[in-house]
Amino acid sequence: QAALEEGVVPGGGVALIRSEKALSKLELEGDEQRKGLFSRSEGGKVGKHCASFTIPRDHPLGWVGWRQLVKARPNTRYWYSAWVRTKDITDGKIALHGHHRQEDGALCAERPYFSNPKSLTGTNDWTFLHTTVRTPADCANVQLHLTMKARGTLSHDGVLFCEVLPASL
Repeated sequence: QAALEEGVVPGGGVALIRSEKALSKLELEGDEQRKGLFSRSEGGKVGKHCASFTIPRDHPLGWVGWRQLVKARPNTRYWYSAWVRTKDITDGKIALHGHHRQEDGALCAERPYFSNPKSLTGTNDWTFLHTTVRTPADCANVQLHLTMKARGTLSHDGVLFCEVLPASL
């Protein structure tokens, strides 16, 4: 119960971005961390807190957010999902993004980029975004991008990246 209250997702994969300490270990995109736009906010969907960032209306438009590199197996199906909340998103759309990467860090030759099909703009309460992804034959890692090229406030909670196993009924 304590783990759920703090936002830890059972079952492994990439769990939640939950605390100031965790935020400081993430590889951030853009210079927004130095400007103090990233925060650990109250009112998470899964736990008490969520990871948020705000890009002001007068800020130059560019990709902003955090990334995490995750080991992956080639030709394997993965589930990527997160709860997302938006406030006053303008000048762009919100989605979950990722890059397939080779062992040396280069983008994979086949299907280097992916994102979920549904995107958000404006103000939205917690919305569940998700997609399944099949890694290319030359994939060794997946780089998850919780990023946006927009202005407004974006919050993430309950982020999960895990292998999809075959099943039958």
